[in-house]
Amino acid sequence: MTNLGGLSLRAGLVGLISDVLKDYGVDETLRFALILVPAVSVIGAAAFWRSAQLMPRTAVD
Repeated sequence: MTNLGGLSLRAGLVGLISDVLKDYGVDETLRFALILVPAVSVIGAAAFWRSAQLMPRTAVD
């Protein structure tokens, strides 16, 4: 369910970022939006991985 939500929101987010960049006068806004969204996803994945490494391990009996 989470994956389905992420897939449906990503297209709208790319469009929103593209529109915001157009308001700032940036050329080729769609290209930058398509680069920015996956880059932020990779940063988020790295943050989750690092937090999992720092969590204390507990034994399950």
